[in-house]
Amino acid sequence: MKRENLTYVYVGILILGAIFAIYLFNLQLTGFAVFQEDFAGGEYTNTSYNGSVVVLNENQTSGVYMSRIYNANESVTWNNLTWQGQGSLSFEVRSCSSSDCANSSFAAADLNNLNLSGQYFQYKVSLTQNPNLTTLLSGVSFDYSTIASPTPVNVTVVLYSPSGELTSRTSVLIQFSTTGSGVQCKYNVKDSSGEEVKGNTTLTDCANSTFSVDGDGDYVFTIFVNSSYGSASQSSSFLISSPAEKKEEKELPPIEAVPVEAVPQEAPKVVDLSLQNIEALTLNPSDLKDLNLVVKNTGTASANGCVITPAGDLASWLSIPEDTKNFNPGDEKSFTFSVTVPEDAEELEHKLSLSLQCIETLKSSEFSVQVIKKRFTFDLADVQRTSTDNVRVTYSLSELLNEEQTLSLKFSLFDAANQEVASVSENQTLAAGESDEFRTDILINESLEGNLTLNVDLNSEKYSSSVRELITLGAPIGGFAIFGEGGLGTGGIVVILVVFVVLVAIFFVIRKMKSSGKTLKDLFSGDEAD
Repeated sequence: MKRENLTYVYVGILILGAIFAIYLFNLQLTGFAVFQEDFAGGEYTNTSYNGSVVVLNENQTSGVYMSRIYNANESVTWNNLTWQGQGSLSFEVRSCSSSDCANSSFAAADLNNLNLSGQYFQYKVSLTQNPNLTTLLSGVSFDYSTIASPTPVNVTVVLYSPSGELTSRTSVLIQFSTTGSGVQCKYNVKDSSGEEVKGNTTLTDCANSTFSVDGDGDYVFTIFVNSSYGSASQSSSFLISSPAEKKEEKELPPIEAVPVEAVPQEAPKVVDLSLQNIEALTLNPSDLKDLNLVVKNTGTASANGCVITPAGDLASWLSIPEDTKNFNPGDEKSFTFSVTVPEDAEELEHKLSLSLQCIETLKSSEFSVQVIKKRFTFDLADVQRTSTDNVRVTYSLSELLNEEQTLSLKFSLFDAANQEVASVSENQTLAAGESDEFRTDILINESLEGNLTLNVDLNSEKYSSSVRELITLGAPIGGFAIFGEGGLGTGGIVVILVVFVVLVAIFFVIRKMKSSGKTLKDLFSGDEAD
């Protein structure tokens, strides 16, 4: 019996631990942030910035925030936009070639794949009042990638004519082929003494042509091909020996040039790695956060031996396991790493950098960590249903600044559809260095039960925080809530104590029956055994 009970205890602990782990690690993991919005220089319509978030003005049900125009200093591809906030928000974006964006209009887009090109970028967000959540915008970041220049094709030339022995000094055929883009072609002709008889002559559009010389003899023809990516040349010797009887003949008409088809060139393969944006973090000193860097090969060639390493002045904050990956075209893979904030970290926004190093290419990623020191701690001790229409929350608060603080707390219950179904607000005052336990009651509908989320928003003049816990609200009779930290709740403890007392009583009754020889009926009737 003892082993069986112990097994039940272990199973219960594992179940509660799993619930806690699901809550704790329910992270939204999100390329490098080229621009991080600070809400400076934007335009506000029925909205305002309160120092930390953009919100609707008082008594306004809708409004707009339009960002300033961002300049990438060259034409780039704008990849994606990520944002942090809550409530009813909708985004429109535009990319522009002019600094005032007068040549472009806002339009809705897939924020995970903007696929816009231009030197300038701007976004606009519409805020609408939400009956369940305060609509606010706390952060926006977006990234771009440089538009890769086309890989140059080597400049080459193959000369077919003139060559060998020719019988005419006029309409000597020039025939050749080239490779390369934006090429220009010229030629010259020299006699056997090296004297130039035809100076550098341009071949329009690098097309085949003809030329003439004044007399028979040995000649050297040289063609030159040039582009911004390189140059090439080829020479050919030829002999002109025209028949004597034809030397006084009139010049023959030009020989029609024979077109030569260009040899098709295979498109060069390139490596192009896209790094997904890492969302900005808000952490306390000594906090540890596990993250992923998602990398995708959007190019046509493989990237091999890829690893990520810490970079920048705060490299010591990053811990990265040894992990080497290869990326075929189209592959998308994740690198895991963690951020540990030092205990003595300054209370400001810090920039952290990662370097992605492959054999073929090098990329970098940057994200921000806002360090905020805790002013108080909140611990949820118990959540239970005390009656058909009441849920009691027991919690403790500890003051950390060693000065008196007044806290505003809002307790809200959300159903599976994330709709608020009940709430209550209250204020608590903590003396300097004080730790104390408190209780609050949330009135609920009598029919409410099942899986819910308890959200607690805490605010003081010094610090703001929030806590979300998954709870299971039992039926009105005998029901109690199990929440993410693993507490059974007072109701659960009472049930366990009652069961324990009953089992102890049964044990002593059976023991007395065995020692006295009485039956259960005798014990209750008071008769002696024979």
